[in-house]
Amino acid sequence: MNDKNKTKQELISELAEMRQRIADLEASETKHKRIEKTPTEAKEQYRRLMELCPETIAIHSQGKIVYMNPAGAKLLGVAKSEELIGKSIMDFVPPDYQKIIKKRIRQGFEQGKPAPLIEEKLVRPDGKVIFVETIATPITYQGKPAMLAMSRDITERKKAEGALRESEKKYRSLYESSKDGIVPCDIQGNFLDANGAFLDMLGYTIEEVKKLSYQRVTPKKWHETEEDIIKNQVMARGYSDQYEKEYIKKDGTVFPIAIRVWLIKDERGDPTGTWAIVRDITERKEAEEALIRSERLRALGEMAGGVAHDFNNLLAIILGNAQLLERGLKRYKEEEIKKRLKVIARTAYEGGETVRRIQHFTRREVLTENFTRIDLNEIVREAISSTSPRWKDEPEAKGITIKMKEKLEKLPPLLGGRSEIMEVLTNLIFNAVEAMREEGEITIKTKAKEKEVFLYFTDTGQGIPKGIKDKIFDPFFTTKGPKASGLGLSTSYGIIKRHKGEIKVESREGKGTIFTISIPIPLEIPQDEEKLKDLEKFPSRKILVIDDEEGVRDVLEGILKSGGHRVTLAETGQEGLEEFRKTDFNLVLTDLGMPEISGWELAQRIKEIDPDMPVGMITGWGVAFTKEKLKEEGIDFILFKPFDCARVVRKVSATLKSKKR
Repeated sequence: MNDKNKTKQELISELAEMRQRIADLEASETKHKRIEKTPTEAKEQYRRLMELCPETIAIHSQGKIVYMNPAGAKLLGVAKSEELIGKSIMDFVPPDYQKIIKKRIRQGFEQGKPAPLIEEKLVRPDGKVIFVETIATPITYQGKPAMLAMSRDITERKKAEGALRESEKKYRSLYESSKDGIVPCDIQGNFLDANGAFLDMLGYTIEEVKKLSYQRVTPKKWHETEEDIIKNQVMARGYSDQYEKEYIKKDGTVFPIAIRVWLIKDERGDPTGTWAIVRDITERKEAEEALIRSERLRALGEMAGGVAHDFNNLLAIILGNAQLLERGLKRYKEEEIKKRLKVIARTAYEGGETVRRIQHFTRREVLTENFTRIDLNEIVREAISSTSPRWKDEPEAKGITIKMKEKLEKLPPLLGGRSEIMEVLTNLIFNAVEAMREEGEITIKTKAKEKEVFLYFTDTGQGIPKGIKDKIFDPFFTTKGPKASGLGLSTSYGIIKRHKGEIKVESREGKGTIFTISIPIPLEIPQDEEKLKDLEKFPSRKILVIDDEEGVRDVLEGILKSGGHRVTLAETGQEGLEEFRKTDFNLVLTDLGMPEISGWELAQRIKEIDPDMPVGMITGWGVAFTKEKLKEEGIDFILFKPFDCARVVRKVSATLKSKKR
């Protein structure tokens, strides 16, 4: 607008100067008898001014052009100004503009003053249409009424304006037809406008929206997060990544949205506001939740199948050995009986470990309560020995030879679960055997580096196809058909993560596979078995056991009595609380889930009576508890089902020793 006003002022000023010079010239001509050279000088100055002017200057009288400067000739596309003299001014005006121009000329003569600046359309002799900005004033030229007009070519500007209008029209069409909400805001976050989709999304009218800000329609819990995005993304780099939050409709309904924000700057580069594109993702969220529910049900079904398979194997071992003992107890020697009882106990314990791993896997929790001192090389040798029927005997029966090599360096002791690491190695060996359709080789190396112990498992099998390499650790992913659970490698991955380690795979199809497992070396290692056995000889103490399962009470009573302790049993929390009030106990063991009073509540009540009383929690839920949580609830230690006799006695003795009761 400033440039346009400047143009008008220039034209008006130049036109006024021209008019004055013409008036001076005419006055000079009437006085030529007294001043001989004045008219000639004035005419020359006037001519030079007209000829050198970069704007078009034309004079027409009685509808005919009587003067045109070179700039005007150039504007109209003719070689010389003389070619235009005598032509009608209307020869260069389109028919639809002629009435307007004639009226403007007539009014100019009638009013005797300059006509305001207007835009006009002209036609060149070659037919090309041009646009000009013209200001005109009536004058007397050669003794006759005439009109002096000064014009400036604005054709390119008109084209640009037309293109801009077309662009704005397309933008407005896109703006209004978009299915996503589009909303501009000022720098404070107040809404300046909104398209129809945005209004429909929130249920407001455009007038109502202009009185709101994005903070007003966003739940408070998102304010801090969004302020951080505006500061660190939008203001820092000019736009945000797409992020999700919630909006509040006019009726109070809260719904999820996905949004991206762009920064708007002025010509100096200063921020003036933002543009946001908003999408209602309610349907997508509902579909995702439905899919998750469906996948959970499918996963539970598949997991149930895999767990049933594993437990049927464990139960077959337990039941088979128990029946053999029942049938042949009289003829078995003591050594054979002990051997089979150890198998039953070990298998039952492994079943408990399997349950715990499934619980940890589904909750993505890390629980190191049962971690003990382990020798990785010893576990490798045991895994190789126990799996020999699969990698040695069965292949040899088919005429296939699989070589097993071990390269085990001296390692520091680790903190972990022996049965879990054994399961990882067993899974890797079984998978490697299945990948070798002919002769092959398995190599297991161990090595200690700085703060980690590494195990390298290499096979010369078929390798892993590139397309599935990234999926092998996914739960339920299998290439072995419906008989496989798809939990082997995903369980192995979870076990290594539980040990705060890493498991990586490198493979080329047809060239074999290398698994690299790393486990950190712990700063502290529990006491070895010999030192722990000393705790089993701890002096006799009074212990209260509270559990609603008779079998669990009976087992714990037997375990604790075998350690020399005196045991009182209670079936419910209320009964246990009554026993505690009337007897001086040294330690209390309570089940977590019981009717009437839970283990948590019971522990708190006991601590209220005697804050120094050690309380142990019995649980089979496999829930991970932090030290802070246990302290808050008044729990000193956890006993996980199924029980290991030696561990129960040691844990109880260690707690009694630390509490000095």
